Amino acid sequence: MIVIGARGHAKEVLDIVEIPYKNQELFFFDNVTNYAESDTFNGYKLVKDIDHAAKILANNNAFSLALGGTLIREKLFNMFVEMKGVPISIIASNSFLSKSAIIGNGINLMQYSSILGNAKVGKGSLINAYASIHHDVEIGEFSEISPGARVLGNSTLGDRCTVGSNAVILPGCKIVNDVIIGAGAVVTKDISASGVYVGIPAKQIK
Repeated sequence: MIVIGARGHAKEVLDIVEIPYKNQELFFFDNVTNYAESDTFNGYKLVKDIDHAAKILANNNAFSLALGGTLIREKLFNMFVEMKGVPISIIASNSFLSKSAIIGNGINLMQYSSILGNAKVGKGSLINAYASIHHDVEIGEFSEISPGARVLGNSTLGDRCTVGSNAVILPGCKIVNDVIIGAGAVVTKDISASGVYVGIPAKQIK
């Protein structure tokens, strides 16, 4: 399997996949970071260009996302799918995924996070450590819920949204695509325009 990303978040993903995937070869892909002469990431083979990645996918088409950032997650997800890759969701053993929840392909459900009853999370999204997605919430594709954030019941988030660390989305709030909620913010009402929102209650600053 190719794990896309070879920086900070990839180290946390490695903690999840190292044991379950111990019987198959793991590669870490990063064609941006300058690793000088290094050909490994935490002891695993480092793939530095797309052509090399394509050759690996021809033999094992599984890949997973292991990087933050909504736009880059979407771009690389689509690039690897176009190369006939198959996205694999990364789900920590100490996370909680309700049997009534619905998740898209290629999500990250990180350590001690939760997706609760009847929630829906779109493909390629990242639910980070200690974040919680509560009942009947709907989250779009390639959104990122940061550590400790809470998305409360019946809320709706669009595609490529970012919810900062320890932010709270109050019940029933509807948020459109491409919205960034700052760390510690509290969203108390619907957000109908893309942009950056901070504070308590959250207000648009960009």
